[in-house]
Amino acid sequence: MAFHLAAFWENIDHAGVRAPIAAALGEQVLFIAGDDIRIPDDTNQMVAAAANVALLTTDCRLVSPSLRRFVNPQLAPVNSLTDGNVEPQSPAVMHDWRRNPIPLDPGESLNAEADSNPAAAADQSVLVWLADGPLVPIEGAAIHPVLCTATITAVAGAWTNGQLTFSQDLPTGRYAVCGMRIQGATCIAGRLVFRGGSSRPGVIGTDAITDDSRHWFRYGLSGIFGEFDSNTPPTLDVLANDADTAQTVILDLAKLS
Repeated sequence: MAFHLAAFWENIDHAGVRAPIAAALGEQVLFIAGDDIRIPDDTNQMVAAAANVALLTTDCRLVSPSLRRFVNPQLAPVNSLTDGNVEPQSPAVMHDWRRNPIPLDPGESLNAEADSNPAAAADQSVLVWLADGPLVPIEGAAIHPVLCTATITAVAGAWTNGQLTFSQDLPTGRYAVCGMRIQGATCIAGRLVFRGGSSRPGVIGTDAITDDSRHWFRYGLSGIFGEFDSNTPPTLDVLANDADTAQTVILDLAKLS
């Protein structure tokens, strides 16, 4: 079971006319071309999505050739608390297809469209979780949340990578990450980079410790994000609306050996 978090982000005013949220964010795993995310062979099923859109007129939707054979799925409701830059609400508004994924054709292009109409151009984004099948919960494992911090100077509207610092020393061994939470002043999302991993699993962001970032990405409810040795922990990709310089992360860990 593998999943990968991809994103569209742009500072834009659609002026009430549906158009792509561009561009698909460049990254090291997926092939990106302008507004398009190319769907890979191994993670071609959508298991979740979230839209952060300013003053939506009618709708926000995901679009691809295979989706059009039936229907382009609408993303409603959306996160939209302001006539400016949009961050996830509390609780975060998300669309959950983890048990019933929406299949896509490998190699096709996926787009996000909206018809926002803010007073001026605003930071807007759509997050899409791609997987190789349904995300199955873990049962029977002892899962321990551990606090981590990062001091990544995030570039607005881009995945920015940096190191995680654990607040406690982990006993030597191998661990499975079974959940995650990320907090930052203008944080949209965060994802983990495992050594040798072919996908980058992640979660929607928060900006305060009191925010509800959707517990179904915690405590094993969405399966295993990845595994690491205590000597080679994962690094963090962060997506923010501004130049954040500090992130707080909780990793839910199960000790494997």
